[in-house]
Amino acid sequence: ARIWRNRYNGPGDANANTAIALAASPVAPEVIVTGFSIGITSSYDFATLSYDSSTGMARWVNRYNGSGNGIDQPRALAISEDGSRVFVTGRSSGETTAYDYATVAYGR
Repeated sequence: ARIWRNRYNGPGDANANTAIALAASPVAPEVIVTGFSIGITSSYDFATLSYDSSTGMARWVNRYNGSGNGIDQPRALAISEDGSRVFVTGRSSGETTAYDYATVAYGR
């Protein structure tokens, strides 16, 4: 039986939201999901969300729009051993380059 479900539609409200990776916190009842979605004034951005693993309620959302304001797509997600940091990495449009890789760390 399904316990819960939650959906995310980014601020650009486009039918272009894609989840890429999921990880469970080692110390909290929390699931972190990362993917990409269109922003209001940007293309695809990293979109990383935290959900309460018991209820499915969203805890926080963090978005990353690279310096080129172009396509940013995460490829992987990790949580530190003590649960204090979330790391997201992927490709990101640079200001003067095509794609670079970007790694973002979020503290909690």
